[in-house]
Amino acid sequence: MAQTHEAVQIDEVITRVAAIYPEISTADITRVVHILHAGFDDAKVREFVPLLVERKARAVLAHRQASLNWTT
Repeated sequence: MAQTHEAVQIDEVITRVAAIYPEISTADITRVVHILHAGFDDAKVREFVPLLVERKARAVLAHRQASLNWTT
């Protein structure tokens, strides 16, 4: 079964985000991206969903990294 254009774009988002955060497992990045993507299930306009998912994923993972790098 062929993937939809949006599904291909979401796979590309995972690849781009994984390149930015190589210290985070691809499985964790995939999970974050899919959870965020599911949040747009009711979106009527789908054109920008992958872009919005990527931005949110980067923000979530940046926050995660900042939390992990925090020292007292």
